[in-house]
Amino acid sequence: MGVQPIGIPGVWRIVFRDEFNVLDKSVWRVNFNGADQTAITHPVQRDNELQCYDPAQVDIFEGNLRIRIVDKPCTIDGKTYKYRSGIINTNHWRAFTYGAFEARMCLAAASPGVIANWPAWFMQGVTPPPWPDHGELDIVEGLTSSFGPGRAAFHFHSPLTNAGGWPEGDWTGWHTFGSKWAPDHASFYYDGNLVGTLTFGITNLPMYPCVYLATSALRGGPIVVPSELLVDYVRIWKLKH
Repeated sequence: MGVQPIGIPGVWRIVFRDEFNVLDKSVWRVNFNGADQTAITHPVQRDNELQCYDPAQVDIFEGNLRIRIVDKPCTIDGKTYKYRSGIINTNHWRAFTYGAFEARMCLAAASPGVIANWPAWFMQGVTPPPWPDHGELDIVEGLTSSFGPGRAAFHFHSPLTNAGGWPEGDWTGWHTFGSKWAPDHASFYYDGNLVGTLTFGITNLPMYPCVYLATSALRGGPIVVPSELLVDYVRIWKLKH
């Protein structure tokens, strides 16, 4: 059967994988929608993020993808951001509809059990339709809410829903975060355990994988700079029929 996703039921065939032995820029963009792979770009959400995306902050370190956030201002189109960080995504190059999606990641801690900054591993609807018309499958991100600072969260965003959940536990350090996206539901698996299922507003249009390390005065966890996000692998499967 080959390598299978951890805990996600079914018999799967792998259709995309990166073990990050090298940083393959023919697979990954290292900025946000920038045609030039060396260009520094605005963040995904310009209204509350405090960093730009600088390709220099993305590299391979000891067999892992490493995204670093540093205290180094940058100015783009007259707007100054306090920090520089990094992003990888396959927008316009590779996209998928339904399947199993998994990454093994190390999330930095601001304090015991509290996720620093705003790391995220998600599937994003293909642009340019207005967000979230094509959907967004947030497999894990570090957010602050009424549940507390720097908590792991999952969500599905579409024109019909912004539903999600906040799995209990300490998700700092190394963990495996996965999701199954099907026509009628999205389910979420942390370290192979089912932590939530969403059944309303699930979209059926292609999405591309994305990993970033951001900061936000409004949404992310406590800001810790310098800091880093490590990713051992990203893998995507389709069900075998």
